[in-house]
Amino acid sequence: MRIISFGTQDSKFDTPRMGIILDTNGRDSRYRLDCEKLFESADRPSNPLAWFDMDGRWFQRARDTASRLESDAAAFEDARKKGWLVPAEDAYWFAPVPRPGKIVCVGLNYRDHAEESGLAVPKVPVIFSKFSTCVIAPGERVPTDAAAGKEVLAGLKRWPVTVSYFDKASKSGEQAPVYAIKFELYENGISRALVLDYNDFAINGDLTSLELRDTKPCK
Repeated sequence: MRIISFGTQDSKFDTPRMGIILDTNGRDSRYRLDCEKLFESADRPSNPLAWFDMDGRWFQRARDTASRLESDAAAFEDARKKGWLVPAEDAYWFAPVPRPGKIVCVGLNYRDHAEESGLAVPKVPVIFSKFSTCVIAPGERVPTDAAAGKEVLAGLKRWPVTVSYFDKASKSGEQAPVYAIKFELYENGISRALVLDYNDFAINGDLTSLELRDTKPCK
């Protein structure tokens, strides 16, 4: 059984919910079981992680329903008519597990790691984060923006950058960032794929216009 987190146009693609990829005769049926449709709205879990509790009633019912639909053509067709199934092309995939929305990490946290990377041992911890929004679905095209197709950028190095901001007044030695800014930085200073993460929500920014001008060498 293959489980996904997905959204659809009617939810503005911003509310992940659990789905199951349905196979028929050993092949992808091109339909996804929308597990939320198996329950009345008042009976659905408020925490999306509850869907992944293998001992929980939501997971067990979804698993049993998927198994029945995959083996019973009549039940499959009935579920499609009831609106339980979402065509594959209408389901936008999210990160497999919707929470946490990001993972805060410590880099170069031991001497061997720094040495094998050819970097100096940091005097203070190097903090960075990984966001669930950086995941794209299998076979999905990489997002395009104004930087795409620019030959002058194609050969440049670029790096993922995360700048995290912490509460200076906090007395705790370990704390999560108050918010973080993530973007992709080219070596010539152009940046794209902006994400502002405020823990409870995140804002994405796309590079919609890019005008490159001739420059004179510095003297």
